[in-house]
Amino acid sequence: MPDSNCSFRGEDWQYNAMLNWSHFRFDLYAFAYKDAADGLVDAMANRKVPLNTGIYPLLFLYRHALELQLKLMLATARKLTVSVWPTHLPDPSS
Repeated sequence: MPDSNCSFRGEDWQYNAMLNWSHFRFDLYAFAYKDAADGLVDAMANRKVPLNTGIYPLLFLYRHALELQLKLMLATARKLTVSVWPTHLPDPSS
């Protein structure tokens, strides 16, 4: 069966990419989307990317970074709520 991972190697470790790697921390995906958006803002500010074509990918990158961060916060809040939920109240996870 073929390996479902896809990797790209650069000259430096910072330029390596591995897709579909399940042991990657989920919050790093959110930071990566934000870093990419910040890089696109820099490129747009330096007129390397036109505003009219860069705005849609920029909005997508920031929105997706925010979505992933919110999902992480919800998962953490759910764990905290269940662990400190009073026993005389109905379980919020059910």
